Amino acid sequence: MLASHLYSRSSVQNGASSLPPIRFGPSLLPRRPLVTFTFLHGIFRNKGGGIGFEPPISLLRPSDSPTRVAQPFFQIGGEGASGLGSALANCINLSNLTLDLSRNQIGDEGASGLGSALANCINLSNLTLGLSFNQIGAIGASGLGSALANCINLSNLTLDLSSNQIGSEGASGLGSALANCINLSNLTLDLSENQIGAIGASGLCSALANCINLSNLKLDLSQKQFICFG
Repeated sequence: MLASHLYSRSSVQNGASSLPPIRFGPSLLPRRPLVTFTFLHGIFRNKGGGIGFEPPISLLRPSDSPTRVAQPFFQIGGEGASGLGSALANCINLSNLTLDLSRNQIGDEGASGLGSALANCINLSNLTLGLSFNQIGAIGASGLGSALANCINLSNLTLDLSSNQIGSEGASGLGSALANCINLSNLTLDLSENQIGAIGASGLCSALANCINLSNLKLDLSQKQFICFG
């Protein structure tokens, strides 16, 4: 049920920080229709003080409840994020997806690539994306939003882009893109620590006002600088 090369087992001895990128192939597709998938990517410390990684052995088990794998802080990079998205795009029945790729180095390339791939998940209705601490800029945030706007059945979205570098341009671009999610009804958006400023906050909120079916909105715009609305 799980492709042999879905996850490359790796280890780091003596706490070394040089981590090879993880690679995902198109054979992520399971033998039975995948409806729910949860992926939490991370690191653990072994008793000897070193750092190790444990391959998820049940990533793609079709079930009514989420398949959950805890794997924080393994730096998959932009290529890995795009590859993971491309593989998941083959899961045509996927409707519920939780991806926590926080504290990686996916950058603009990975954010845009991941979004473009997920746009092909035509039945996706519930999406949670954790992309904090990923060096994502304005291009990546806008690209991700534009791609997600193509998920025509998306109704519930939780997006954590905190502690990146999207700035005012990225915040406005993301808002404008999400305004095109015509079926979006519940949105939780964390853009804290992104230096979006007053211009970015205003642009974001003005754009989200055009989400015609949005009924529940939670925004975290906490910044180190003050945001003043005139």
